[in-house]
Order: sequence, then C-alpha cells, then structure tokens
Amino acid sequence: MDISHYNALLRVYLENEHPFSPTEFLSDLEAKGVEPNRVTYQRLIARYCQDGDIEGATRILEFMREKQLPVNENVFNALILGHSQADDMESAVGILNVMQQAGLSPSADTYTTLLCGYAKKGNVEAIQKTLEECEKKEVFLLDKDILDVLYTLAISGHGAQADTLLGYIRKSIGYNQDAINTILRLTNRGEDEVALKILRTMPRNMKPNGEVSDTGSFFIRQMVKAKLPVGKILTACDTIQEEGLNSRPLLIAIEAGLVQGSPEIVIPLLKKAKEQGFPLRQHYFWPLLCTAAKSNSTAGVVKVLRQMQDDFNIQANAETIRDYVVPNLKAKKEEIFRDLMDAGNL
Repeated sequence: MDISHYNALLRVYLENEHPFSPTEFLSDLEAKGVEPNRVTYQRLIARYCQDGDIEGATRILEFMREKQLPVNENVFNALILGHSQADDMESAVGILNVMQQAGLSPSADTYTTLLCGYAKKGNVEAIQKTLEECEKKEVFLLDKDILDVLYTLAISGHGAQADTLLGYIRKSIGYNQDAINTILRLTNRGEDEVALKILRTMPRNMKPNGEVSDTGSFFIRQMVKAKLPVGKILTACDTIQEEGLNSRPLLIAIEAGLVQGSPEIVIPLLKKAKEQGFPLRQHYFWPLLCTAAKSNSTAGVVKVLRQMQDDFNIQANAETIRDYVVPNLKAKKEEIFRDLMDAGNL
C-alpha cells in the first residue's frame, strides 16, 4: 500500500475519534518503508489536537519544518482545536493572529472550530461576540457550521442554551438534511430535547391538499435505535403529536422497536397504545416471538404469550401458534403442549 491508503485510514480514525498513537503510526510507516507526506503529518497533528496534546502536535510540526512542508489552514484549525481541548482559549484565539502573520485569512471552518471551543465551555457570550466579528469581516458561516457548534454545546452539558444559537440559523438550501444529521447525532448522545428543538425549525413539505406533511419519523426511529429510556420515547411521541408535527409517532416507535427486536421498548409502547384505544392485533406480537426464539429461549416465547393474554387480553390464534410459536419452541412435542397449557393457550 502507498501513503494514500494510510492517509485514508487516518481520516477514518479522525472522523470517528478512534484512539491511536501518532508516534506508533509513524514507526509503522517507517518499518514498512512508506514515506509520510504533508497530509499524513497534518492528520497526525489533528489527532494530537483532538486530545489537547499541544506538545505532541508541536513535535509533528517540527518534522514538517525539517522537511520544508507547507503549513496550511487545516493545521491551524487543528491547533485551535488542540488549545481549546487543553482549556486554553486564549491561545486558541491567538492562532488567528498567527494565521494572518503566515498570510492566511481565517475561514468559516477556522471560526467554527473556535466557536466549538467556546461551546464546550458553554460560553454563549463569547460565541455571540465571535459571530458578530465574523459578520463584520464578511466570513459567512453555513447553517451546518452553526449546527456543529450547537451539537458541541449540547453534548458538553449546555443544551439549555441551545435556543440562543438557533436564532442564527438561516435555513438555507440543504438545511433540512444538515438538521437531520445533527438530530441523529444528538439523539445517539442522549440529547433528545435539543434534537427536538432543531426538529421544530425544519421547514415542512406541503401535501397536494394544502396540508403540511408529517415530520420527525426519523427522529422517533433513532430514539428507539439508540435505546433511549422508554419514558423519553413516550414523552417525545406525546409532544410531537400534540404539536402537530406527526400524526402517528407512537405507531412509528412501535414499528421501529419491532424491527429492531427490542421487547423491553415495545411492550411499554404497546401498553400506551392500548391506553389510547388503538386496536392491537396478533401480528404485533409475531416479531417479539421471533426475537425470543433467537435467544434460544423457550421461556421467552412463553413469556410473550402470557403478556399477550395478561396485559393485552389477546389469545394467540391458530395462525400465531402454528407459524410463530411451535416452530420457535426448542422442545419435544409433549413439552411444547405443556408450555402452551402453562401459558393458557391450549
């Protein structure tokens, strides 16, 4: 493999914040006779900076100087990140002057990195001041940039201040997709309340009859996929329906739970659906029976049958027994009959 393959690997590591040792990576390249290039060194600097290791980043910079490799904006942006990760925002701001001395103008990416540093600290005042500075200098941040700052603010424990940043959203072309990506990331980190605030800002499509289309199905599914507490999922479903964002959030959540095979989520959701008067049918429980069978658990299959009867007043019919119960009971015939009798289905 040549250096381009290793650079691609580094990019994947950085995007996923995968821990690795830059020095060991360089040693591995040397052992294989592969010569690092400018991109390699830039990405190794970025790795050190993700950890706030300015000393390590400086060592790589020295390698670059020795080899007379140019230092571009990406390196300066990484150093801003590094200083902010090291809780040294003064030095992070100072990088802007160093860039200008090097003949480089700080870009939207540069300012976004700096803003994320402030967001980590929950310093909304500094964020607002920096955004004003960007406007004066005609450095225009995209909605995606603002959402990146908002994401950092939320996952750093400052989600209560999200409304301030939402005011800077312009909803330019492509905003909905950027919003969806951010909502999914926030949901994975358990920041569903901030995710819901962003969902409310998304422009909605219109149906031919003039009504607005439902939105937020992806958000509900992601909450289930991320296995957030059932209480949070139920609260979100109630809120989304009450605000008219989606007409069937609970059913979407149930479907997602069934597809995922998460009985611990589905059963409470089904109970809620029953409370709301939604007619429950046999086929809602078929995926749960299959999920129980995958764990090779006869007891699990019997448990689902009991829940159908005790919690939902649904007696398994012949189709359910024939196609989803008997094939999934790992026992002899007489034991199957006994289990079914114990579950009250014979």
